[in-house]
Amino acid sequence: MTGRHGSVLGKGIRRPELIVLAVTVALATTLPIVAAVSALRDVRSTAESNLMMVTSMAAMQADRLLIEQFFELELLAASVGDESDMDANPLLRSLRTVYGRLATLSSGVVWFDENGNVVFAEPESSTHLGANADRIRSGVPADGRSVSMPYLSPTTGRVEVALSVPVYRNDGSRQGTLVGLLDLTEPLVTDLVEPARILGSTGHADLVDERGLVLASTNPNHVLKAGDHPELYDAVARDRVPIVERVPHSADASSLDQSAWHVMAYAPLRTAPWGVAMGASEAEVFEPVSRLRTRFIAIGAASLVTLLAGGVLALGLARRTDRSDDHIY
Repeated sequence: MTGRHGSVLGKGIRRPELIVLAVTVALATTLPIVAAVSALRDVRSTAESNLMMVTSMAAMQADRLLIEQFFELELLAASVGDESDMDANPLLRSLRTVYGRLATLSSGVVWFDENGNVVFAEPESSTHLGANADRIRSGVPADGRSVSMPYLSPTTGRVEVALSVPVYRNDGSRQGTLVGLLDLTEPLVTDLVEPARILGSTGHADLVDERGLVLASTNPNHVLKAGDHPELYDAVARDRVPIVERVPHSADASSLDQSAWHVMAYAPLRTAPWGVAMGASEAEVFEPVSRLRTRFIAIGAASLVTLLAGGVLALGLARRTDRSDDHIY
């Protein structure tokens, strides 16, 4: 009876041991899983924040470029003076010299008087502003600055935009409008989107206008087109709010990246109705997340195997102890 009693006692002991082992395994796996999920979420959020930060910096650089060009135009406008005879104005004649130093406005500088007549143009071909001539001639808004709709230059065949500032007399009356033509294909502009290269082989960026069309891009074939993300560009051009989104990638035949999904950030400009969109494939943007997830899975699997092996070993030792007790009794 004693041996049988010891055997029953041993069986009674093993059931609580199994319960304790199950609870231990559950706690040992659940808590690390919760911590790992939280860590992965933080790393994902950090990746999105970094993408938004790089995009915002590119937008700030674009704003700074436009501000500098407006400042130079306003300096030129202020140098005109209050001469009624424009041809006799030596400062006006010196505009050609000053214009030669405006590297980013190399497509031309045009001065219209209050009647819309050309007073000064350098080079002379810049007087032809294509479809935007009427809008530019009509003047600038009350805030004193205007950015025209981007257009394809009829003389150079390049994408340009006209920056306009008013010219006033000393008595405060309007004397005309000074226009600087900014070539959007110049390196100074296209370099705005170059930081996208750090995102990896699929990294790309576009300078997007108020129509959702591309003005400058890491892919020159996208200029004045909707690019790889037409729905996103249409939405951000309308809403003009910073955003990070997972979007489908509508790759064209010239694109090397055929990934189905991209993660794109958008940051609007302050000085023009434009914005910078930047991103890459989902795999490259969240590559740190994937790498960390793989490590967690490997560590978790190794820990679980170790824990289960230890539990099985402990049960085996407990059974051996029970048998020894049975023999003693």
